[in-house]
Amino acid sequence: MSVTASPAPPPGDRPAPLPLAPRIIAVRADPPFVLVATFGTGERRRLDLADSVGTGPVAPPATPDAFARVAVEPGGFGLEWPGGADLHRDSLYYGGEPA
Repeated sequence: MSVTASPAPPPGDRPAPLPLAPRIIAVRADPPFVLVATFGTGERRRLDLADSVGTGPVAPPATPDAFARVAVEPGGFGLEWPGGADLHRDSLYYGGEPA
């Protein structure tokens, strides 16, 4: 059996990729599972993760106390929790709403 890759759509048919989100400089966890992050541009974004906590190997912790231990990763590229869960800055920036 032969497998061939589908041809890539012409450049005009593809949506332009989103630019990388600004770096995160601060984060706050609000009960029960809401993040409010401040980006290097001064923008603040809010993201409710109630539907995502505890749903996979790198999902945010499922208890409010553990969720509140979120920290900015070195360099501001994302957020991290003890135990290895993380969230990339693009997910927070583009998935969140202005705070």
